[in-house]
Amino acid sequence: AADIFRLEAEEHLQTISMHVAALEKAPTNRDLIQGIRRATHTLKGAAGMMGFRAIADLCHISEDLLDNIMEGTTAISPAVLSIILDTAETLDLLINGRGNERETEQTKVQPLRARYAELLGEQNMALSNVEDAIDAELEVNEEETSSVGSVVPTETNAQRASRDDLSVRVRLQKLDELVNLFGELLV
Repeated sequence: AADIFRLEAEEHLQTISMHVAALEKAPTNRDLIQGIRRATHTLKGAAGMMGFRAIADLCHISEDLLDNIMEGTTAISPAVLSIILDTAETLDLLINGRGNERETEQTKVQPLRARYAELLGEQNMALSNVEDAIDAELEVNEEETSSVGSVVPTETNAQRASRDDLSVRVRLQKLDELVNLFGELLV
């Protein structure tokens, strides 16, 4: 499943890079921005499903910037083009495992987070930090419940819905089985 993700992710990275290169020549072309956003959104979802947290988080904040551009609240500037291109390069490093092995995923993402905070403003990043804190707490709770061996809900459905967390956790083995079944249906 990870190899399939990597192949699909590389296609999305290629799409993002091609659109950014074209956007440098035609910065007002909203179709190019939408293409970058669509590829980023798809990559975010796939990374989230596979449990690649750093990739999903980076795509999420990039998507926030692209949404602001589409809404007209952020203008396309050399700094914006630079961060979109740097994001694509960092995503490539995270997906393909290139670069300094001792450097953690969060170490690779942190400088970009700071640049996004500067571009998007502290309000959007503060909301993201709240979500990160909630997710970290959930991970701690999951670890505690798995060590005890019983399943205890850590939050209500209303709490999940209030923070727009509409994800489902599925064991990787089940996901692999589903993908295999789907593949057999296509044949």
